[in-house]
Amino acid sequence: MASKVGTKGQIVIAKEIRDELGIEPGWTAFQQIVDDHVEIYFLPPRHNRSLYGILADKSNIRIPMTDDAMHEATELAWTLHVFEDAFMDHYPDASDEEIDQFVNGLRVELLANPNKEDEILARTRKELGAHPVEVGR
Repeated sequence: MASKVGTKGQIVIAKEIRDELGIEPGWTAFQQIVDDHVEIYFLPPRHNRSLYGILADKSNIRIPMTDDAMHEATELAWTLHVFEDAFMDHYPDASDEEIDQFVNGLRVELLANPNKEDEILARTRKELGAHPVEVGR
């Protein structure tokens, strides 16, 4: 399927693709350049049943969250979720503990080496035998 790029750099995602992925208006599109192409991942908007503050009376710890920090945390969570799925596809008999160890190890490595994120994700894709279109952010 081909689309023309509009004057503002916009393209239309074909209806068949939107329908297959369940993409609806209001979803967030995460984009990244991988080699010589763009990968786009979609995240639905927050639901209206927010749990924000539900435990506020249980603790006196307050962590201010800027929009940038929230965006980074959302991207990390999305990336870890996608890689968790790829790990489970690659190792279908893995135990919950093995899956948790993989995800937590990847999380720690990404947080400890923010300047090497692309390298870490590429290596992990290769280890899982996953094509970049299937796994990553």
